[in-house]
Amino acid sequence: MIMNVKPSLFKIACISSIVVPLCVLLTTVAAVAAIVSLRWDPNIPNPDGYRVFARTSDGAYNFSQPDWEGTSAFCTLDHLEGQTGYSFVVRAYDGSIESADSNEAHYIPEVTDNDGDGMPDDWEGRFGLNPQVNDADGDLDHDGISNRDEFRADLEPNVPGVGAAPETPAALFPESDAVTERNPLLDAGDFSDADGDAHVATQWQVYDSGSGDCLLDVVTNRWLNLLRVPLLLLNGDGAYHWRARFLDSGGMVSAWSAMAYFTTETAADDLDGNGIEDDQQGGAVQAQATRSLLSPIVNCEPTDLVVSSEDTVEKIEQMTLIDPAELEIDETTPDRLPSAMLAYKLLLYQPGQRALVTVHLSDPAPPGATWIKYDAVNGWQDYSHHAAISADRRSVIVEVKDGGYGDADGIANGIILDPAGLSLAAESTSAGTSGGGGGGGCFIATIHNAIGMHAGSWQWIKDLMYRLVTVPTHL
Repeated sequence: MIMNVKPSLFKIACISSIVVPLCVLLTTVAAVAAIVSLRWDPNIPNPDGYRVFARTSDGAYNFSQPDWEGTSAFCTLDHLEGQTGYSFVVRAYDGSIESADSNEAHYIPEVTDNDGDGMPDDWEGRFGLNPQVNDADGDLDHDGISNRDEFRADLEPNVPGVGAAPETPAALFPESDAVTERNPLLDAGDFSDADGDAHVATQWQVYDSGSGDCLLDVVTNRWLNLLRVPLLLLNGDGAYHWRARFLDSGGMVSAWSAMAYFTTETAADDLDGNGIEDDQQGGAVQAQATRSLLSPIVNCEPTDLVVSSEDTVEKIEQMTLIDPAELEIDETTPDRLPSAMLAYKLLLYQPGQRALVTVHLSDPAPPGATWIKYDAVNGWQDYSHHAAISADRRSVIVEVKDGGYGDADGIANGIILDPAGLSLAAESTSAGTSGGGGGGGCFIATIHNAIGMHAGSWQWIKDLMYRLVTVPTHL
């Protein structure tokens, strides 16, 4: 008699994962592997066993060769590459009869930063910093530039600057008391250096004038005199101020510019007066609650957003579709842009937390499609290492971290800004900035400034306190 084997009886409840160094005795991690543990609800009555299948984020399942097979409702896979994203399904079998797929679970890799200070362990070890101590605000070479800012500016934190510092920026626009659009173009004026050193980076900061909170803190070596404030960072009819400073090729930093104060334009159709258009407002996060986008449906356009980490995300403050052609076009821009991109703003319970969101699409993503994002610091980037397309290709699960990967404001302040979308191109793109490469239809820009950092520790590894990622269980 054949058992009734149904996928609904063995939903994968969650996935536990830990990125473990291959040699835990080293202070600098040269390579990592991923240990991923999965568990699911057992079938009743018990089948002969279960089979687990894995695929990479851009690959397909090989159902003729399971990655694990056994009789328990739990398994651990230890042969996965630590810096590769994976998806998983489970099937029950009885004799020659095999069930349909369970729901899909995802593993999204992280870059090793055991002390959570925003600097990768291998970079800290290379320059004599301690990868087990938060020393981001320290100044190893005593040159007035913090260790983290040296990392973000691609400077050497153990070599002090030489020569004269650059002249102080002028903070030309927005000038004080100006009324501007909500994502104004900041203009720091011309660079000047008495030694003739080159202008290698600029640090930009934007503050809320009412609360004094820092809303933006980025270091960019792409846009040296101008920087577009990220979309959704500022609300309408708000008071803000900003400043900038220059870094030169001699490793010296200028004084900060004077603060320039400005007010943003009033938001249109804003009945409650909170500075956000009524049709772009989100709301408090509830488990698996869907926030729909009001827009015409085009090919593979985002249709709604689901937050899968309501334990860290308090509120979707704002979400909207944007035309990617309105963003900067430069050497990192893919050959073909998405028809529309989703920009959203999340408010977290605590600064530095991570969030998982699921973006549903109007049509299945075609083969070769890639999840890409944009920010003013790094330009256009392939975001595949922190995004996984579902098996039916109708949704994308995305991981973002406050102040780290996926967050356009560059600071752990309890706010995550993420403009991203699906690139349908399967063609290569232009060469772009250093460290980039082609593949999957999207140019991979230099992204070390936006890499997310794992806020663990060696004790965390020793105690095997796995990070739990709750995965939807609907079938």
